Amino acid sequence: MTSSLLLSTRLQIIYDRILPGQPLWDIGCDHAYVGLQAFSSGLCSEVHLVDRALPAIENLRNQIAERWPDGPGEGLRIWHSDAERDALPVAHGTVVMAGVGIFTVLRIMDRVFAGKVPTGVRLVVACTLKEELLRVHLGRLGWRLQHEELYGEAGHVRQLLAWESAGESAEPFWNDTELSRDHGLLDLFLEERRRYFSVNQSTDPDLVYLKKALAERFAES
Repeated sequence: MTSSLLLSTRLQIIYDRILPGQPLWDIGCDHAYVGLQAFSSGLCSEVHLVDRALPAIENLRNQIAERWPDGPGEGLRIWHSDAERDALPVAHGTVVMAGVGIFTVLRIMDRVFAGKVPTGVRLVVACTLKEELLRVHLGRLGWRLQHEELYGEAGHVRQLLAWESAGESAEPFWNDTELSRDHGLLDLFLEERRRYFSVNQSTDPDLVYLKKALAERFAES
């Protein structure tokens, strides 16, 4: 049996949103820690690891050779592919995109899903910046937010968003889980987003100010 990987906080919360027993597509997988852990633990028996960078693919092949000297068996596949240009055959399961910009995410989704919102697919996204704008775009496309969570990374507070084609949309806009409050992430998130939206000062509390800023910045066209 292969040993388990020690996942970072960000990778662990991504891992926790994967649909068990269904295919996993890790697009832009880099080291593919999430996908490899999902496969080795038996969470997913079908795992697709996708990256366009040849060094990442070569490193991944070396990792797999070390973890499974006799081969991983069926179910684990590596794709040396640019998902912005190549249509991947995603039919159902979980699609993970982490550590990429929102416009890269949108281009990949347009190529993979052709503007549709497929049933049976969970989209788990952890972008580097402008998560609010991605949220607006996906909502307009018809995706429904099912879960959001905050995590700290490189001195910033990021959002993890999980989307599906159906279900009641998660509310409120701001992540208000006990975990985020206990860790102090919600207050840090609000302070950081306030700086992001405007350098102007206001007497409004952070939450009130940001809701007004969002309504103006991302107003329905």
